[in-house]
Amino acid sequence: MIQMVKALSSYPKIAVVETNANSGMHGQILVFEFDEQGKTFRLIGQYNYADYFRNPQKYAN
Repeated sequence: MIQMVKALSSYPKIAVVETNANSGMHGQILVFEFDEQGKTFRLIGQYNYADYFRNPQKYAN
């Protein structure tokens, strides 16, 4: 199952939560940035879904 998540900032980025059916807090968050020249999204980060929500301070900018 793939769920779309609200954009993380005003930059052209999108996050996708990749999980399996009935996976609860398992899976990963994939973050993509839009390349205006190539008109494509490129993967810029992968994060553990459960860790991201249990330890948000690790991911603060």
